[in-house]
Amino acid sequence: MKVVHLVSQDSGGAGRACVRLHNALLESGVDSIVLTMNKTSDTPKIERLAKTKTQKLVEKLRPYLSQLHCSYKAGYVA
Repeated sequence: MKVVHLVSQDSGGAGRACVRLHNALLESGVDSIVLTMNKTSDTPKIERLAKTKTQKLVEKLRPYLSQLHCSYKAGYVA
């Protein structure tokens, strides 16, 4: 079975509920994907619908920026 979730953003109440449902379906072996207008998480198989070149660049850099932010908050910047 394939499931497509449509949500305006992956944050907020409905977005978080959608992501939890998506993750549960993936864990149970269902092919699930979330399509959103505003992507804020790094969860696998969540895709932004409209991507500009800037949005694509930010999405590629987001994991690295998140790691830098976490390292900085923890107090051990390399």
